[in-house]
Amino acid sequence: MGHRLGRTAIGILLVVTLSACSLLGQNPPKEIIENAIALQLSQTQQALSQQLTPSDKATPRVEVSRVKVRQRQATQLNTYTVYRVTGTCDMKLTFPNRRVTETATPFEVYVQPGPAKATWLLAHPEAGAESDTTTWKTYPI
Repeated sequence: MGHRLGRTAIGILLVVTLSACSLLGQNPPKEIIENAIALQLSQTQQALSQQLTPSDKATPRVEVSRVKVRQRQATQLNTYTVYRVTGTCDMKLTFPNRRVTETATPFEVYVQPGPAKATWLLAHPEAGAESDTTTWKTYPI
């Protein structure tokens, strides 16, 4: 059941939107995209772990590799330029007693440049208080 739960968590994570935001004319570097995917996967896994029994709550170590970007699309989010980045990647989740590996897994992330030069943020949509609104939270990568 734990292995199936891990695969389910990966599937849910891959459906979750990640986003990429950048400064004028700059595309987020591949390393930033890899780190954004790993961060989003970790956040999703932690959220799922909180709903599990205590013995299943171990947060895995996340590794992302072989990122293949299919599209980088600039868009505006409030006053910021945001890049929506889509493609595929390989990922490995290492739990205390098992390892889950997925290959050619689709992803969609949003990232934006951070306040300091050469820093980036993961932008994550969350449902607003009203059902038809979306708010965005950012997390340092």
